[in-house]
Amino acid sequence: MSTETLRPEASIDDVFRIAIKRESQAHHFYVEAANWAHSQESKQLLLKLASEELAHELALTREWNHIKADREVGQAMGGDM
Repeated sequence: MSTETLRPEASIDDVFRIAIKRESQAHHFYVEAANWAHSQESKQLLLKLASEELAHELALTREWNHIKADREVGQAMGGDM
């Protein structure tokens, strides 16, 4: 797992980059754990958790892309976004 931490001077880009990375790592962790699960019930639970982490990663990525696009439009129009 990531040991990268946020600093007080972190930008919104830093926050999203780290959050997305952590969600990705959690997804991979649960998938790997599911591969080692002994019972079908445990395996199903771990795969459900993996799926939820992937959904978080995708939602964060979409939101970050929107923020970056808004910033680029603002810069192109001469504003400070």
